[in-house]
Amino acid sequence: MSSLMNNEAAKFLTTFEASQPYYQEIFLMDNQGANVAMTSKTSDYWQGDEDKWQKSFANGKGDKHIGPVKFDTSSQAYLVQISIPVMDGDAAIGAITIGINLDQFGL
Repeated sequence: MSSLMNNEAAKFLTTFEASQPYYQEIFLMDNQGANVAMTSKTSDYWQGDEDKWQKSFANGKGDKHIGPVKFDTSSQAYLVQISIPVMDGDAAIGAITIGINLDQFGL
């Protein structure tokens, strides 16, 4: 877990997360759904069986996914997770998920 929270990508994500109070729990996944960088501990390290990865990776085509509002146990807040693909040209090579804390967002 330490290496996933302290690599160069994780440091960039941590800086990005700090830029807005409503960003919470950002993680980057590879083309198999495994976490490769994260700003905080996630509930599990493999997202490949979840909609956030399956729908945003979209079999290598890439798409967006907006999950339902739910209580996130790892961040202890009500979040909506927005996931988008990481693209290399026309091919998805991974995905990123950003949790939006709705209480902090001001809705």
